[in-house]
Amino acid sequence: MQSRAVSHAVAALLKAPNGARLTARTWSRRTLSDETLLEFLDAARGADALVIQLMGSEDSFSLYRQVLAEVTATPIITKRGPRVASVIGSQLGSEVDAEIGDKVARFIDYGGQQNTLGLLTTIANAFGDADFAPAEPSEQPWDGIYHPRLGGVTQLESYLAQVHDPTTWTAAILFHRPHLLTGNTELVDAVISEVERKGGNALPIFLMTGINSQYGNPDYRESLPRYLQADDGPRADVLINLLAMPIGYETSAAPHPTGDDDAVLADLQLPIIKGVVTSRTRQDWESSLQGIDPSNLVIQFSYPEFAGMLAGPPVGFHDDEIFDPVTQSNQVRTLPHPERIERLVSQAANWARLRRTPAAHTKVALVLHNYPPRDDTIATASGLDSPASIIRLMHAMQAAGYNVGAVPADGAALIEQLLTAATNDRRWVSPEVATERAAAHISPLLSSEWFEDLPAAVQDDVLEKWGPPPGHVLSGELGITVPGVRFGNLFIAIQPTRGLGEDLASEVHDPYLPIGHHYSGVYRWLREEFGAHAAIHFGTHGSLEWLPGKGLGLSASCQPDIAIADLPNIYPYIVNNPGEGTQAKRRSAAALVGHMSPPLATAGDYGQLSDLDHAIDEYREAVDGGSGRVTLIADRVWQLFTESYLDHDLEIAARPDATEFAKLVAHIDNHLSYLKETQITIGLHTLGLAPQGERLIEHLLAMLRHPIDEITSLRQLGATALGLRLDELLADPAGGYLTTAGKRATFGAALDAVQQWSIDFLSDVVAEASSAEQQLAEMPSAEDCAAAALSRAANHALRRQEPASEVLPALSAVAQYVRADLLPRIQGVGAELESILDALAGRRIAPGPSGAASKASPEVLPTGRNFFSVNPRSIPTADTWQIGVALAEDLIARYQSDQGGNTPEQIAIVLRAVPTMRSKGEDVAEVLHLLGVRPVWSPRNGQITGLEVLPVAELGRPRIDVTARITGLMRDTFANLVDLIDEAIELVGFLDEPDEDNFVAKHIRASMRAMAANGVPVDQAKRRSRYRLFGDQPGVYGAGPDKLVETQQWESRAELGEAFIEWGAYAYGRDDYGTRAEHEFRGQLGAVDAAVRNIDTRETDILGCSCQYGYFGGLIAAVESVTGSQPASYFSDTTDAGRVRTRTVRDEVKMLLRTKILNPKWVESMREHGYKGAGDISKKVDRLFGWDATAATMDDWMYDDLADTFARDAEVEQWLDEVNPAAKYNIIERLLEANQRGMWRTDQARLDDLRSRLLDAEGDLETGASTR
Repeated sequence: MQSRAVSHAVAALLKAPNGARLTARTWSRRTLSDETLLEFLDAARGADALVIQLMGSEDSFSLYRQVLAEVTATPIITKRGPRVASVIGSQLGSEVDAEIGDKVARFIDYGGQQNTLGLLTTIANAFGDADFAPAEPSEQPWDGIYHPRLGGVTQLESYLAQVHDPTTWTAAILFHRPHLLTGNTELVDAVISEVERKGGNALPIFLMTGINSQYGNPDYRESLPRYLQADDGPRADVLINLLAMPIGYETSAAPHPTGDDDAVLADLQLPIIKGVVTSRTRQDWESSLQGIDPSNLVIQFSYPEFAGMLAGPPVGFHDDEIFDPVTQSNQVRTLPHPERIERLVSQAANWARLRRTPAAHTKVALVLHNYPPRDDTIATASGLDSPASIIRLMHAMQAAGYNVGAVPADGAALIEQLLTAATNDRRWVSPEVATERAAAHISPLLSSEWFEDLPAAVQDDVLEKWGPPPGHVLSGELGITVPGVRFGNLFIAIQPTRGLGEDLASEVHDPYLPIGHHYSGVYRWLREEFGAHAAIHFGTHGSLEWLPGKGLGLSASCQPDIAIADLPNIYPYIVNNPGEGTQAKRRSAAALVGHMSPPLATAGDYGQLSDLDHAIDEYREAVDGGSGRVTLIADRVWQLFTESYLDHDLEIAARPDATEFAKLVAHIDNHLSYLKETQITIGLHTLGLAPQGERLIEHLLAMLRHPIDEITSLRQLGATALGLRLDELLADPAGGYLTTAGKRATFGAALDAVQQWSIDFLSDVVAEASSAEQQLAEMPSAEDCAAAALSRAANHALRRQEPASEVLPALSAVAQYVRADLLPRIQGVGAELESILDALAGRRIAPGPSGAASKASPEVLPTGRNFFSVNPRSIPTADTWQIGVALAEDLIARYQSDQGGNTPEQIAIVLRAVPTMRSKGEDVAEVLHLLGVRPVWSPRNGQITGLEVLPVAELGRPRIDVTARITGLMRDTFANLVDLIDEAIELVGFLDEPDEDNFVAKHIRASMRAMAANGVPVDQAKRRSRYRLFGDQPGVYGAGPDKLVETQQWESRAELGEAFIEWGAYAYGRDDYGTRAEHEFRGQLGAVDAAVRNIDTRETDILGCSCQYGYFGGLIAAVESVTGSQPASYFSDTTDAGRVRTRTVRDEVKMLLRTKILNPKWVESMREHGYKGAGDISKKVDRLFGWDATAATMDDWMYDDLADTFARDAEVEQWLDEVNPAAKYNIIERLLEANQRGMWRTDQARLDDLRSRLLDAEGDLETGASTR
């Protein structure tokens, strides 16, 4: 029921001689209060009938059960779900006649003023003393064409004949049928008007989003083709979606969609832009840096993303300020926002323009990220060989008819052309040379004109930070330089620097860094001077989507909106990063094109680690055989152990005596086995290319390491085939058994055998699956492949016993699954380039899920889809909860082991949106379990409906206090989880439990006593004492310390810790959104016993981004800054399903250095990618340095090995000189900085050599830059 329709109906009733009295109330979360509820209850108690319209389940009206309990009238309850409306009847004992119930349901579902009047008269007749003429429900059109110029509802034929212009673009506008029936059409009318003002056709379609099976109304799947699909293709070029309820996604299907595309939307292939229609008022939105609140996030963003829609701006706002004297209630309507509607329609017009512009005339701006803004990091893109991928894209565009000029020979040639032009790095050329080399300039006059177009508040911020236009960054005599190179109608631009380091002292103390003249100028130049039809932001990730502004639902003053404006934004993005991809979708209107992550492999062993492994085997054989060489071999083991610095890893200070040495050998063997088994990424992905050969086999093995639905883990099957138990092997690799040959074998050796057996099996399966089509009939069956593998196991020297009979069918199922499902998903990688071309042609990119494919999530493949993230209301899931429990308990146990049995009272954790999405909330589940609360999930849809406090007796330990540093992205995407944790803190913090059982309550009570002593009011003290969630100020993103480290503008670890506090001292929760709370933040940090961050996948690692050490390293530094000492600091690892492993931060860094950074297997794989591989190695060194700067994680030998591997090795040096000499310079400079800051002590000869090499590298760069 709509309030307008009710008002008209009541007005008609009041005119009748036997009129009825009606009380109507409409509430929002903003206007509902105890006073309004009591006033309604008083009126309802004396009524003959009560009608409540529920917008969803009973939970959608929080006071529903209270109203039923307190009202004695006969209620008629309308329960409106996403698909059906029905009359439940009386809850108080009186039965509703079935015929009347059916009528009531029809009146409500048919809608409109006439049916609303019939509803009221029918109720009055049935439950009161009225005697109105009987009314029958009148069916109204379920869908149709609407246009104000045609008098409202019209036929498609009339619209085509009288309004439609076939020579111009068309936007179909989808809106709700009830809005038409109640006259609430101001929003759609405004959109129609703007489309036509811009020269387009507006095709407005009203419809129902769901089917009511009782009445047979069509849903959008039937309606849309009828109006949009013509014989020669779609009648529209773009869809503008103003619907509140979802289309293209079944909300009742599952908490998190798995990626099946909607057939109707897929057939249309039209880009769909979601115009956000919020239940907030315009005033609330304008004054909020949050923008769109959690109650609107799922409907307006998550569900549309599940259907592959693009984010548009907020265009419609809730208004209930008009008082209706007839019903004595406020009328609800949707008010349009003219400026945001103009932006929405401009977006739509530009997507339509792409669809209608021939490829040969389409201009494309391809934007390369460049962070840090140095010449060794051009084309920053996580896990992607961006230069090689661009070359492949240019060839694909050329084949499709785009004018891309002369395509460079390869990625190296492309980079050389970019370096020959102007870049962000001005260290190697003079300003005059940079100006001369620039592809274009933005004159001071034009820059001033563009500056005047900025909103006034933004102008003030820009002037304060950057001065008058054109500013001093990327600026010369001719104005602002545009970095990049033009190739026909393709301009490859280097994304402008944010200006970091230009005035760092002020930036640290004011993290808000407004957009610079150079930044907004380059983007506007791309749009208006170059005339780009679309932008491609190439790879994960740039700075555009992180510019200041509202978190969601941007305004004209939000700086991403200023930069990208209405330009279609296509964004190839790594599929295992759902959080930051979501940020790009929501804050830069990006159409994502997910791409594969680099393939995974096990680290294996190399060098001294391999020598030590062999020496241990010899030692065991000597011990078992009673050889007199035991002592000699033991000496060799100890020598290799200490020379490889594993004694540092295992904290062994001295060699044990002979009786204890065997235990040490077992300890070493376990550690080596763990290192060998660790998964690492190999090389980089190139768009459209699947891994081949050994890398494909190892990647498949990584994906099959864990069970996938009904498919058994291949590693588990391999162990079983050898008659062994996998859990036994993993628990103690140094343990052993007697083989059938009578020899002793270690479990570690058995793990190696399982690995090789699995590789052999997959090699057979993949080789057969890749056979030519004509040979398929001769291929061995999956069962034959499995039988051959079992035969190899039966003859294996390490086999212990006969495997169980069920191994054969399980192994056959794996073979069939690889052939029929997994391999085709991986080989579907060609869609990555195809989808970019589809988007450039103005076609919709199909949606798909995101995450780590290697963690039992093959549904994220094939890539090339516009990936989405998760439903935030369903996180953490019930399955994830169990992992969170294990994380919490393992962390406590590890701390107790390290701290002499003491239990931590307070733990600090970094909560990040990316792993929260990828793991479905493992971190959040851990926090809740530490506090001693558990989510309550709806059995209907898996969404969280509340929290349950667990008794201390059930926990078996005290409640642990938790302080969380949330990232800006966590704040924006999971505001509901921030509120959930805040609710949990309040639930347990005010329980009447002893201090020794409840550390949360203990600390809150102490805090409140301190505040009371200082005269703080009780209600304020109660609120501030529970502050546990801290983050950036609203509209800002970042940790702080990493910015200082990257620009070398810091003196001490304490300064890095203070930057972390300065940036993150804003409290969040149900009653606070970014309240400055530095005192409370310092207080919480000062009480931290342990700090933790979780790792959920090995597809990425803690060296993948400077933000990794910025947040968690910064947290450790901040605690040290406040307390004077580092907290116990841990990474908890859930990458191996079923096993949680908690290790120290130092151990994690050492493990990464050994298994990946120094591993020839990884180094060689990166060398295959030339410039990009070298640049990524350079950044790894940066980040190792950053971890050491913030958390003291590096030993001297680690720097020694880095220097000897990447700066002093002749072969590597020659390679760096050839492909990326700027990377060589940065590596050496960073190593020497570590020495200068006292972080690395080494011999003088090594330092002298590095200084000499640095001077040579600097000279080479200056010479190379000047002679290009």
